[in-house]
Amino acid sequence: MTNQDGEHGACSQRSDNLPVLDDSISYDEFFEKFMIANQPCLFKGIINQWRSIKEWVDSNGRPNFQYLSQHFGDTTVPVANCGKEQYGSQPKADMLMRDFIKYWQEYIEEDYNENKRCLYLKDWHFTKIFPDYNAYETPVYFTSDWLNEFWDCTRQDSKSCDDYRFVYMGPKNSWTPLHADVFRSFSWSANICGSKRWLIYPPGEEEFLRDKYGNLPFDVTSSEMKDKTKFPKLSQLKQCIEVIQRAGEVIFIPSGWHHQVFNLDDTISINHNWFNGCNVNIVWEFLKSELLAVQRSIYDCKDMDEWDEQCQLIMKANTGIDYAEFFNFLTTIARPRMRLILEIVMQHESSWPKLAVNPEYKIDQHENCIDDVDIQTKHYLQVNRPIENHSEHVSPENNLDLKVFDNIIQANDSGSYSENQSQKSIIFKSNSADRLLKAEEENILKLEMNKGHGCRITYKRSNDEVDCEMTSKIDPRRCLLSNDRRHLLFDLLRLKDVMDKLLMEPEFKFVKLERLIVNPVEILDKVKSILAKVENSGLSVRL
Repeated sequence: MTNQDGEHGACSQRSDNLPVLDDSISYDEFFEKFMIANQPCLFKGIINQWRSIKEWVDSNGRPNFQYLSQHFGDTTVPVANCGKEQYGSQPKADMLMRDFIKYWQEYIEEDYNENKRCLYLKDWHFTKIFPDYNAYETPVYFTSDWLNEFWDCTRQDSKSCDDYRFVYMGPKNSWTPLHADVFRSFSWSANICGSKRWLIYPPGEEEFLRDKYGNLPFDVTSSEMKDKTKFPKLSQLKQCIEVIQRAGEVIFIPSGWHHQVFNLDDTISINHNWFNGCNVNIVWEFLKSELLAVQRSIYDCKDMDEWDEQCQLIMKANTGIDYAEFFNFLTTIARPRMRLILEIVMQHESSWPKLAVNPEYKIDQHENCIDDVDIQTKHYLQVNRPIENHSEHVSPENNLDLKVFDNIIQANDSGSYSENQSQKSIIFKSNSADRLLKAEEENILKLEMNKGHGCRITYKRSNDEVDCEMTSKIDPRRCLLSNDRRHLLFDLLRLKDVMDKLLMEPEFKFVKLERLIVNPVEILDKVKSILAKVENSGLSVRL
């Protein structure tokens, strides 16, 4: 039983002054003030056009049970029992969606009887199951998402892979115990309907929530938290942020912030876990701590054969990833960024097109296909600039500032443009895949060849198609939407730093090479080589 009034020591020092943002904030400002700073915030007014809001919610602002049962009733969904604890979490069981909806309606009719089971549909991989439904569009602030980029790519090889995109549905009083998100990732959560109460603890504050044995509480609102003999450090707790999130609002939870969440009404939400260059170091430090915990737990077996390999297996089972898979993750994320940066450097060192440097732009649609699967990447760049003023020429001698570099990345080797007199603008088409110099192309492809994991990539353009044979799991432009591309070099620098640390770890030498998609030393050397090219090319980028 939870005490949702929250009158307990675990949130005695409250703060509800979470920054409230809307779509007037730029991506760069959100990047610096919230992702880099690892600070939470609340968004309003950025999801009003979602299909899920229009179809999953009735005219009274409550879940549209008839629609949900009619369209998704035959689907099996994971449902947690909020009244039980099992190994520090709420036990789950599978149900048909229509059965869960029936339960939910009966629970409402019984006025949320405390003596009845309180069930909560959690961690439903809706997008994976219904990829064409388009229930929502990820807000632009959260599109630099390496975690789901990796799993989308991996799924080309294995249909068993999961993503980190979830739908949650639950009645009033359903809740989620205290936790920090998977891999210490970022998370965002959007309320389709209903409201939630969040108790959020900054990194480090969770140490004061631990009991005398060092364990975190299952429920910080439990009356037992008042027992000072059980929780001797609780009086040292300095901050708990309490937030009420309403329908149509999106909350951003940074890395390592523990939180507990209550549904105050019948609520539907859409959640993502993700990380990128801003918090990949936090993820790496978490993985190291997880491995260390495993090593300590079985240290008395250290004399057994392949003890280090066993530690990796246990880490994988407990955490969801081990060092080999983390290396493959870093490599998969680095490859398309390496290719695009190399293209930019080569363009800079050879001949420069006439680039408009006005930072105002819009993204129009450009479709890519991988193995004949349309992945809907938006990648045409339209610069709002009068035709008669497009004569600036960015020369290699210029010491480019970040704004200019951003536009070069956005234009991405835009050697041709088309004039549109009615719009008075320049259209730069991303056609650089066929412009790499052969020698550099071959160098990259050598790194991307691995055990036949090749795929045929087709770039769909306005009136023609260009087929390229590449031994790459993913199109270099697959994930690099506008916001991610402006921080391209930042991303690669962060990836290089973490790769360096991973390869220096003594435990990494026990990783079997056949589990790695490329030679780790070669790929790291290539990353460093490309970064050196950027430095030597004269492209000055302030990170």
